[in-house]
Amino acid sequence: WQKALQLFSDMLLKTVQPDTINLNAAVSACQRGGKWDKILQLLDVTAQSNIQSDSTTLGAAISACEKGRKWETALHFFDVSAQWTLQPNAITFNAAIGACENSGEWERSLQLFSALAKQKHECDAITFNTAISACAKGSQWRNALLLFHAMASVRVESGPSTFNFAIDACARGSVWNQALQLVSAMAQTTMESNTVTFNTAISTCEVSGQWETAVQLLREMEQREVECDTVGYSAAISACEKADRW
Repeated sequence: WQKALQLFSDMLLKTVQPDTINLNAAVSACQRGGKWDKILQLLDVTAQSNIQSDSTTLGAAISACEKGRKWETALHFFDVSAQWTLQPNAITFNAAIGACENSGEWERSLQLFSALAKQKHECDAITFNTAISACAKGSQWRNALLLFHAMASVRVESGPSTFNFAIDACARGSVWNQALQLVSAMAQTTMESNTVTFNTAISTCEVSGQWETAVQLLREMEQREVECDTVGYSAAISACEKADRW
């Protein structure tokens, strides 16, 4: 990224006008290096130099903020896109939602999700998964389940990650019955439950004092030939210990 920025600066110093392709290449280099602050500086320079930005520029800038957990800067880019006469697309929205999700800003994530729907962009699995994960991190299990069930109504296919994020939301909300319903629903699909799925459900049972269900899930993992690791065993043992089931 340093060399890319140096070459871009050389163009400006030599009064060679960079174009959008040059700008996006420099932004992409900074994005890969996680240098969100350098991207901000680049965009400030390009605005002063009347270099045209496009949706690729905007998407790369917001994605860099997502990786750097700089949700406020991501929303800044999102807001100023109107000044560049750019219309945010689904990819841009997803990156902004992800930036908020990474920073634990679940309310902001849901606001962006709603804005995406209002602009009649198609929400895809990434959009839903990121929003559900944001709700999970914010212990908003009801909102997570609303999003989970809404996927079918807009014909967006849920995947293993979708179930895992929703189960995690239920786990954080200590609603073990809802988590088990999701595990059961997943078993009725062609998707295979994985270690993360069961570990999260077992941990929910531990917190909720459901030691019998925790042990049952552990046995079910063995029957389905899902790898059991120390996380699952520890949670099941802890559930038994808390219930004095030595």
